[in-house]
Amino acid sequence: MNLSIQDELQPFAEELQRYITPVFLEELAREIGFIKRKRKFSGSDLDTICIWISQRVASNPLVRLCSRLHAATGTLLSPEGLNKRFTAKSVLFLKHIFSLLLQQKVCEQTHISNQLFAYFKRIRIMDATMFQVPNTLQQN
Repeated sequence: MNLSIQDELQPFAEELQRYITPVFLEELAREIGFIKRKRKFSGSDLDTICIWISQRVASNPLVRLCSRLHAATGTLLSPEGLNKRFTAKSVLFLKHIFSLLLQQKVCEQTHISNQLFAYFKRIRIMDATMFQVPNTLQQN
């Protein structure tokens, strides 16, 4: 049986919907520092892109992700604007969401060590769109 990525992630997405609310996501985004002030792109929008509407976020172009985000939430964002939202804080935000779900679902009494997440140091977006990278980041 050959399951697609979307089929494999569907049960995971259902569990996230059961445990995590948009209000909780906004509070978590502020606590982690992903969101510092009220703006049109929120923690729940990042969650929408990466979990609900596009399980193939790494292979979809930014233009498609922006159009799907607009169709799903009404948030209008340019591809460059979306690209700027994928930062270390956004990675930390998503890691925290997944660790919370894992704690609640699998090991409710156990604290998950940050060492488990050492293998995931970045989010990779494969896209043909080009943006200028600051000189300090060119080594990476």
